[in-house]
Amino acid sequence: MLLSSSLNSSNKNDIDVVTSKPPFISRTKGKPSIKSSTKLNIDKVIPKSATARTIANLSEAEENANKDLEVLQNAAQTVLPVLVIACDRVTVKRCLDNLVKFRPSKEIFPIIVSQTVLPVLVIACDRVTVKRCLDNLVKFRPSKEIFPIIVSQDCGHNATYEVIKSFTVSDPSITVVKQPDLTEIVLPRVKVKFRGYYKIARHYKFALNHVFETLGHEAVIIVEDDLDISPDFFEYFLGTYPLLLKDKSLW
Repeated sequence: MLLSSSLNSSNKNDIDVVTSKPPFISRTKGKPSIKSSTKLNIDKVIPKSATARTIANLSEAEENANKDLEVLQNAAQTVLPVLVIACDRVTVKRCLDNLVKFRPSKEIFPIIVSQTVLPVLVIACDRVTVKRCLDNLVKFRPSKEIFPIIVSQDCGHNATYEVIKSFTVSDPSITVVKQPDLTEIVLPRVKVKFRGYYKIARHYKFALNHVFETLGHEAVIIVEDDLDISPDFFEYFLGTYPLLLKDKSLW
């Protein structure tokens, strides 16, 4: 609401407050502007005895109104892209037809069609509790095609491997690969205490080479076997991936 005040020289009790009810935004060549109309007599709302105090408070009210105006102007310039996740359905045409038909503005609602495949790489070792991690991934993922699950296991722990296999036999979108090099890493004495980290690094190198070089994926989401994910886990990465590609300053 935009406020302004004026005093009549013959009658100081008459104060006109110009406001807009409701304000509306009009776009010109520049920034959006707020047009206002309608005059209110403040004496109808505020007793005459309070008029002087009201005049003193008008500057504060006008300052708050200007802040509201700034919010409205920013809202008018908001861009809300529509992300369409497509895979192998030619019926995506119907979806796009409706989006184009009903969207009120191309500038505010640009349409982005994504056929991205974002595999989830689960790093596992000797925890049979990897089942909990895989249960949550299966529960919350919106698409098997977009989010295939690849489990890379180190340590040669058979019980953990059997747990992982129970998922792969029932779901072709979940695969498992074993890190083949289980030899001890020779280190100088001062670095022996870091042997575990060297093994983890070796495992990560193997797993990432498998995803990027063997399978040919262009991106990957990494999850360790003792992590719980939130329900919006997949939507978060699906939404941020195009942004990372578009704006390299983010990473």
